[in-house]
Amino acid sequence: MSDNNLQKLLKLKSTVSHYIRNHLGVMAIICVVVSVIFSIILSQGAIHKITLNKATSSHHNLEHNNPLKYSANWDGSDYIHIANNGYDTGFFTGFFPVYPLTIRIVNYLIPSSILCGLLISWASLIGAIYFYAKLVKEFCKGLTKKTENSEYFKAVVFFLLFPSGVYFLSVYTESLFALLSFAAIYFLTKKKYLLSALLVSVACATHVTGVFVLFLMLLMLLEQKVKITKIAQVGVVGSLGLLSYMGYLWKYFNNPLEFLSAQKQHHWLETSLWNNLSLMSLLDGVLIVLLITSAVYWWRRKKSFSIYSLLFLLIPLLGGQFGGFPRYCLIAFPMTLMLYEYLQAKESLRLISTLVFGAIWAYVVILFSIGYVVT
Repeated sequence: MSDNNLQKLLKLKSTVSHYIRNHLGVMAIICVVVSVIFSIILSQGAIHKITLNKATSSHHNLEHNNPLKYSANWDGSDYIHIANNGYDTGFFTGFFPVYPLTIRIVNYLIPSSILCGLLISWASLIGAIYFYAKLVKEFCKGLTKKTENSEYFKAVVFFLLFPSGVYFLSVYTESLFALLSFAAIYFLTKKKYLLSALLVSVACATHVTGVFVLFLMLLMLLEQKVKITKIAQVGVVGSLGLLSYMGYLWKYFNNPLEFLSAQKQHHWLETSLWNNLSLMSLLDGVLIVLLITSAVYWWRRKKSFSIYSLLFLLIPLLGGQFGGFPRYCLIAFPMTLMLYEYLQAKESLRLISTLVFGAIWAYVVILFSIGYVVT
């Protein structure tokens, strides 16, 4: 390659890097588009070459002529049911209302409920990545103006290629919940308390673990030594989403905690975790170790992150099982920030870790597409 061509290539690289650094939204869009394309290729290839899990796929797939129907496996079909029929039985109240309500609204414009759910998830994931990168800049060490453009991407990889990241790309609430949660935390760091409280309020009506995010925000305010009246205001406004949903359940099911009763129908809260320890997967074990490590890692710098990481251990402890545990841990961002920051100066190890994450992610996408529940 001639010196002239090399100079042009370096100039192009510099221009692209500069553009991405100053336009995080572009990076987020690129990441999501590439992820969606790869997931569809993997899924379609698996569906055509691997025998479907007959015990699950026929019940959970909707819109049989839709080539993307696999994306509504398992809970995805329940969200669509709520979008189309509302909470017609108490069984569905364990699925919080914001995501299915959004599907219902978009469904007025687009006839396919699956496509509505996917578009909401993909668009939300773009926003989630954008605000995740903002949190990287806010909380991670070692970022400079010269390196932050490439570091944003490296940090996002651990979030996007998390082993259970397939749920970000499916008809699930995870992407929308991540967007609301990360945005709420980011605006809290910028002292936009009302906006932050409103966002976490919606997050609390989007996913049951929204209360973890609200608790984290209150802890962060305490760390910042904000006035107790301001903390109380954020707490009250932030809880309105959950309280509104509980009010709805009280009116129509005579039980404001019906969503907890529904969990027993989903085989949660029925027994002690110790009776189900044999069902713990290798991934579950790794996540427990990572959450505890994250708590230790952040303790001196940000105790709120440590406590938040440990809150996720309550999910199997209180629920009595590990079903869905890796999916719930998608929002345990101090853990992925820890992984990025620890490997920041260890290029070889980070490359190996990225390849391992990518391989597991691809394997999980394939499993999910052919009808297996990915716990």
